[in-house]
Formats: sequence, C-alpha cells, structure tokens
Amino acid sequence: MTRAPRSDRWAAPRGHAATLCAALLAGGLSAFAAPAARAQAPPHLVRMLSVESTPAMPDSLARSFLSGFRGAFLDESFATERPAARAGDIVVSVPIANHFALLMGNGSDDAWQAQVTLEWPASDTAKVTPHRPGASRKGTRTTRAARSSAGRDSTAAAARSPAAAPSVVVTWWALSPEALAANARPLPQRERLTFARPTTPASAYQRFAGRSVALLVLEALHHASGDLDSAERLRLPDCTRGAP
Repeated sequence: MTRAPRSDRWAAPRGHAATLCAALLAGGLSAFAAPAARAQAPPHLVRMLSVESTPAMPDSLARSFLSGFRGAFLDESFATERPAARAGDIVVSVPIANHFALLMGNGSDDAWQAQVTLEWPASDTAKVTPHRPGASRKGTRTTRAARSSAGRDSTAAAARSPAAAPSVVVTWWALSPEALAANARPLPQRERLTFARPTTPASAYQRFAGRSVALLVLEALHHASGDLDSAERLRLPDCTRGAP
C-alpha cells in the first residue's frame, strides 16, 4: 500500500477542530474485518465521516489516538455491564460478539455511518508566583492561617487540573443504512469520559483514549443493530462515564 504524501494525509483544521478522519482515509478503501471464524454472518461495515478534536492534536498524538480507535474495531467480542438492582451499582453482564468492522474510504451503499467530536479540557493556566516563605508580595509577613489557606487553594487547583483527572467530552452518533435511506436525522449522544490512566507517555495515553472513544461508538452501533440490549452497555476499563 503506497503511503499518501503527508499533506494528503491530514485535513486542515476547521476553526479550532482538526479533522482526524483524514488519517482513516489515507489507506484507501479497505475494511478492518476480524477473522471470519469469529462469527457466522459477515460484519456490518461502518464508515466514519469524521473524528474531530478541539483543540487540535499534534499529528503524532492524532496517529496514536487513531491507532487505538481502529484497534477496538478488531476485537472479536466485548465485555458488557448493566445496572444492578441497587441504584447506582453496575454488574457485569454477558459478553457480546463484535458485529462491526471499520471501513476506510468511500463506497459501499450498505455501510453504516458514524461521527465523533472530541472536546479536551483546557489546562489550568493559573500559576502561583514563587515568593519568599513567610512574606507576602508586599513585603509583609503572612500569618500561619494565610499560608494554610494558600496551600489549600493550591491543592484545589491541582485537583481541578486535567493532569489530576484527565478527561474528554465525546459527542457521537451512528446511523444504519436503512435510517440513511429514510433521511433520518442523527441523534447525537454526549458523555464525559474521565480516565484512570496517567497522561504520560502521551502516545500510550492517546491510544487508550482512542480505544475508549471507539467503544462508545461500537456501543451505539450494537444498540442500533439490536445486538446489545438497551439496558446494557459496553464496559470501558479504567474509565468513569458521566454527564458532560
């Protein structure tokens, strides 16, 4: 497979959102299908219209993200979970087979369509200006209570920073070929994923984030196809799902 020139592999940013889908299209028209032995019926093909990121990712991290995203579609099965009888609890459910394969490029009238938008939180840019312990910026001594309060404020700021709880807000939708033929309007879903993984090394973190986001898309696809019960969802390891 001939690699496209770098200028052809990446779309120019649209406003503050960089379209990552160009990397998915770089390989031409091919499907990431798992071995035929995993299921009797051939998988449904899914064409990603776009994967956009705000703010834009550097190319190297975008490639890591898409590597994890594509890899999730190669899984033969997925762990699932469902709400327990006691409110707020989640229990493990029966795994399901993967019925979808990622299609790169245009074509295939019977392909499903999906789209993803990512919103990464802005870093906390507020920094404490270093100064001599025990003295204020005006040269007067601070009290013990003031120093304790400043310490609490610094701790709270660290807790709010993305490094303390890395997360991303994901908006995604998926439509079946029948819905597309009927000109149905997509109904976007939106969640915040908070990751229990370190952000370094950055490439490994983005591969993990890409896989987690792909599982959200695969969950919507399997719900729409009837292969996943509406009361169940795919299990996202090391992720906390919540309202954006």
